[in-house]
Amino acid sequence: MSFHIVNKIKMAGYFARSRFGNHSKYQKNVISRSPLFDEKFYRRSARNAGIPVKHGDPIAHYLSIGDKRRISTHPLFDVFYYHDRYRDVEPSGMSALFHYLQYGALEYRDPHPLLNSKFIATQINLGSENPLIAYLRLPPGTVDPHPDIDEKYLAAQLKESGLLKSNVLVDFLEDRTYSANPSRNFDVRSYARFHPDTCSHHPFYHFVCFGRSEGRRYDSLEDDVSNLVPQINEISSLDVDIIPPHTDVAELPKIRSISAARDVSSLLKVLQKITRGSRINHLFFVPHLLFGGAEKVLVNIVSVLSLDPRVEVLIIITDSSEEVAINWFPKRDNVKIANVYPFIRHIDSFDILQCLGIYLQTNRFDNVYSLNSKIGWDLFERYGLAISQLMKIHGFAFCYDFDNYGRRGGYAWTHLRHCIRFMETVITDNGSIVKVFSEELRLTANEIRKFRVLRQPVEIKADHVYDMEGFSQIDSRRTRPTVLWAGRFHKQKNVGCGLRIAALLPHIDFLFAGGSVNDLPNPSTEVSANVTFLGLYDRFESLLDRRIDLFLHTADWDGLPNVLLEAASHGIPIVARDVGGVSDLVNSDTGWLLPQSAAEGDFAIVVSSVLSNQRDLRSKVKAMTAKLHAAHTWDIFRHEVERVLSEQEI
Repeated sequence: MSFHIVNKIKMAGYFARSRFGNHSKYQKNVISRSPLFDEKFYRRSARNAGIPVKHGDPIAHYLSIGDKRRISTHPLFDVFYYHDRYRDVEPSGMSALFHYLQYGALEYRDPHPLLNSKFIATQINLGSENPLIAYLRLPPGTVDPHPDIDEKYLAAQLKESGLLKSNVLVDFLEDRTYSANPSRNFDVRSYARFHPDTCSHHPFYHFVCFGRSEGRRYDSLEDDVSNLVPQINEISSLDVDIIPPHTDVAELPKIRSISAARDVSSLLKVLQKITRGSRINHLFFVPHLLFGGAEKVLVNIVSVLSLDPRVEVLIIITDSSEEVAINWFPKRDNVKIANVYPFIRHIDSFDILQCLGIYLQTNRFDNVYSLNSKIGWDLFERYGLAISQLMKIHGFAFCYDFDNYGRRGGYAWTHLRHCIRFMETVITDNGSIVKVFSEELRLTANEIRKFRVLRQPVEIKADHVYDMEGFSQIDSRRTRPTVLWAGRFHKQKNVGCGLRIAALLPHIDFLFAGGSVNDLPNPSTEVSANVTFLGLYDRFESLLDRRIDLFLHTADWDGLPNVLLEAASHGIPIVARDVGGVSDLVNSDTGWLLPQSAAEGDFAIVVSSVLSNQRDLRSKVKAMTAKLHAAHTWDIFRHEVERVLSEQEI
């Protein structure tokens, strides 16, 4: 656990124990030094809320009353929004502004609905600077605070109306005449006229927070069809059944192509903002950033590629807002991560792919990859021939997926066969699966040669333990051995099998990491008394606060799971099922490999036998450690990445 996270947890506990104790003074000191507490603005906001500050200290008023009543401290720090979006803040005992200044800004949390911290970070190099404070100090039009805001366009309108005083976004929100629009795609006055129930909010604020998801209309249709008004009037005079006379043009149904074109234009603008001023050498499309094996593979590759400061890496998240594993990635200026899912989830898939096709062709990246991204694979399938003429296309394929009926699925089955002809390489983490793909997809010899096996690296930490004289795997001071099962609580990993094995071995303690009892794929699964759930984890090391005697892997299908490498690197013996690429690591010399058809009874017999043979345990671990040194060190991995993926000119 990092120093920053440990300190944050300690601080949260400290505040929770003393809601209005000495910590109020500390909060006050931090807030008093920040420009995000605007005293005049806060006094006005408190007065409007019916809890005026009068002659007291406004910061003390905010800490004791204002934060609870959600009174904002600055035009661009929305206390209500911050508490509503980040529900972990209030239980910590911290005020919203203090939390943002101490932690939220570093985590790229958004202080206001119209200020997207991560989007700002893609346009300027923030380092450790607070995104909102950085935005406030920049001249008007330097960066767009939100993907739906064209600040140069907005600033020009405010300046023409004499409303531009200091900050573009602040002046825009304070303008109640609605004389300026955030972009050419949004008409503030039309939104206010179409939706009078939104009058308590600025129209654009309401649209971003609520209106978009409600499908509310936001443009001025009169501008789109102004040239057609004479024809519409003529038609209405000829046949009142088609268009009644004196019809309000704004009430006519809107043509989809108009809104679709605008949505695509906005998406393209977001993408161009992300890459502006950079020559991207490696672009990765990923569905999300969760704590998973595929993300670990990507982290390892990016960590090597970004060591060269001349190389620019961009990761685009396409299918989900989930990005909990973002802190796994190296914090380097030449690594950018952008989540476009919030901006594309309302756009038709055809329009998304067309937009991305244009984006790739106009930016001319050196390499583009799809790692489990549906949008990425669909893009290769539709435009692979054209894209491959301009850049190198790469895919990742670790194994098939299977449904509840045992039918194959996943992109390796649905897309790879068609897309491989356009690809430079297909990257996998094990050699066993290449043979499976070549036979079942009927690949040609040339297509098989496109596969590259990048065996994932680990820091090998078992040597000093297993070279000890008189080593005993089972601590003699304990009467019960401990078995660890770790992975996603997904049908692929077959956590149910692990739980049934535990039920057959009541004299052994079983730890299950990766979820809780509420995350089990089958809620009716029985859990025996010797089972403990450890919940989610972001690093394998966090599971090792106790002695682990054996690692259990029960997946029904897989590539070469990173968790097996992690267990092996810490000198934990492994019992696993022979699926996917597991046999690349676990065999009769390095562990215990059960047939793919092995049931829980078979596992239980092996686990019980293994834990009673200390000499065999040590022998397997020493052989596994040697295997890691031969194929899974960072030096070997760096060499392979440079050989496979760094062959283009920079």
